[in-house]
Amino acid sequence: MTGPPGVGKTRLALHLAENVSRSFPDGLVWAELAGLKDPSLLAQEIARAYGLQDASTRWVVDTLAQHAGDRRVLLVLDNCEHLLDACAVLVNSLVRSCPNLRVLATSRQSLRISPETVMRVPPLSLPEAGSADSEAVELLLARAASVGAATSIDDDQKLAAAELCRRLDGIPLAIELAAVRMRTLSVQQVLHRLGEGISALGEGDRMAPLHQRTLRAALDWSYELASQEEKLLWHRLSVFPSSFDLTAVEEICPGNGLKKERILDLLDGLVDKSVVSAAVQGAGMRYRMLESIRDYGMEKLRSGGEEESLRRQHLAFYSALCRQAWPHWTDHEQPQWFHRLQADHDNLRAALDRCAERAELETGCRMAADLWLYWQARGHLTEGRHRLAGMLERLPADSPVRARALWMAGYLAIAQGDVEQAEPLLRQGADVGTTLGDVESVAFANQYLGLCRLFSGDLTEAAGYLEKALDLQRAGGQRGAAFTLTDLAVTLTIKGDLARAIPIYREALALVEQGGDPWTRAHCLWGLGLARWSEGDHGAAEEAEKGSLGLMSELDEASGVALCLETLAWIKGSQGDHTRSAMLQGAAHMVRESIPGPLPPPFQAHAERCRVLAEQALGAGPRSRLFERGKGLNRAGAIALGLQRPAEQGRPAGGTTGSVLSRRELEVAALVAQGWTDKHIASHLVISQRTAESHVEHIRTKLGFHTRSQIAAWSARRPSES
Repeated sequence: MTGPPGVGKTRLALHLAENVSRSFPDGLVWAELAGLKDPSLLAQEIARAYGLQDASTRWVVDTLAQHAGDRRVLLVLDNCEHLLDACAVLVNSLVRSCPNLRVLATSRQSLRISPETVMRVPPLSLPEAGSADSEAVELLLARAASVGAATSIDDDQKLAAAELCRRLDGIPLAIELAAVRMRTLSVQQVLHRLGEGISALGEGDRMAPLHQRTLRAALDWSYELASQEEKLLWHRLSVFPSSFDLTAVEEICPGNGLKKERILDLLDGLVDKSVVSAAVQGAGMRYRMLESIRDYGMEKLRSGGEEESLRRQHLAFYSALCRQAWPHWTDHEQPQWFHRLQADHDNLRAALDRCAERAELETGCRMAADLWLYWQARGHLTEGRHRLAGMLERLPADSPVRARALWMAGYLAIAQGDVEQAEPLLRQGADVGTTLGDVESVAFANQYLGLCRLFSGDLTEAAGYLEKALDLQRAGGQRGAAFTLTDLAVTLTIKGDLARAIPIYREALALVEQGGDPWTRAHCLWGLGLARWSEGDHGAAEEAEKGSLGLMSELDEASGVALCLETLAWIKGSQGDHTRSAMLQGAAHMVRESIPGPLPPPFQAHAERCRVLAEQALGAGPRSRLFERGKGLNRAGAIALGLQRPAEQGRPAGGTTGSVLSRRELEVAALVAQGWTDKHIASHLVISQRTAESHVEHIRTKLGFHTRSQIAAWSARRPSES
């Protein structure tokens, strides 16, 4: 069993040994190795645990092997990390000589011998936002009660306890130390004092080995077991506020004692020692340190005087990453960049924070502008607006990035429906762009001014701005032209000029087919569906909307998902299926509330007409209940509702498109598509919640997905089992 400091390896080993004791009639041998410093004495220590006397000149391993013989014994070696080589040699020799011997070892690092099976012990499960239901909180409350906590735990205290457990990463040792503090402090006070450092947790069980009594001692123990190079990398990895990948480590951490070609081996060593955890994400690996381990490393980084240089390197790397993303927002690599940047969002935040704090305003504005569609696609609009506003106030008027920062701030305001704030920013962006000769910024500023006019109801002026933007984009190499064509076609659709609108949609789709981005394709299909519905071709309209919804869900574009669901409701209403229409409107309302954001003004009349028709057909009460059913879905369930066809109902089955998943994984995917949580899936399938979470993670990895919505969309499109 391997795992980070304080995760409970010893306790779990003890529990397991007790549970399997009947399978070992010749006994359980427990060897506590934490206090043993000399590896040459390992065999003698284990012999002592066996009850053997060290009174012979024979090699002790021979004596142990002869004594164990064919006996069915479980040998537990607790805390092996500082004696790895000696333990590996001894265990390898014993298990080969003694066929019925089983060895259970606990260590922060595996032994790396061929008979070994490694089980990584994870921290306790943590509560979801707004909940206190988890293993970690359960342990905290139980231990607080057992030590005589001074305060009772009401609902507010439970939410504070949930936050405390999240801050402690679900590490049992840290949680138990916090519970001891609750004899004299409230949960909120313990949480507040965590800001003073991990030493605020104090000491735990005085009967435990010294390195297990405080979290600080546990970390000191791990630190001393690392090589000098590994210690140096540990310090530098603390500059990452959350997860990171190998490329970032290799670019940020080398120098001053660390060679780039050594990074992979050293990182592997820290993973093996449970200082760093590794997990598959998509086609690559992501790494992270628990907060307590990261804080410990940051102390060392600061004491060594390297913090400032590492933060500069961190900013340089993530600023360059944003520059790499910028050209791909309008090509087929767009989704990969959404996922890549979302994985690094905490790193982007840290880099932008440094720009604001150190007045590196040009770098910060360029980074924020380079993130363009990402701010909306991953639900960070408010953050993007706030960051740009703060830096634009101090950015020099003649800065070469000012025009782009201005139109980007205007775009983000439009995306939140704030036309009043967006329009002056966009006009400034167009003016500054003209002065600086930044034609691209002038084009985008005009495009989004067109949207401002569209949302304000001035369709003629909207079309004028969009046509001007289109001329500039075509002259500059077509970047953004497909999306501008889509916006122009939507404007014409709302005007009722379908004869012009539909060919423009086709032109936009043709541009996208030449290597454009799925975001533009998704919005173009949505607009085309709207146009087809407006001309009465309900079948073509539904096909386009479902195609758009599938793309929107894969992109996790919530505002687009809401628009598709709403438009599908109108289509179903026009077809006379008012039951489904009402549920779809409820689902669309739920998604808009989750953003949150209103239905754009040009479409509110359609939504109201759809509601009235459903009430006339069904009655106000039944329509309201159906609306609430749709509103009660989560986003994955709402997408499944929108995509589902009669022939696709039922549980997904194996086949060519799904053979990558096991039958149980297909079953879990179907439940995800119905909007079930991991907890409900676990209850339904009679498995643990952790197993359910593992199934969902495996599905994501195998299919290359990043969200439950993507699983739901994939599952809903699969054929039913005959």
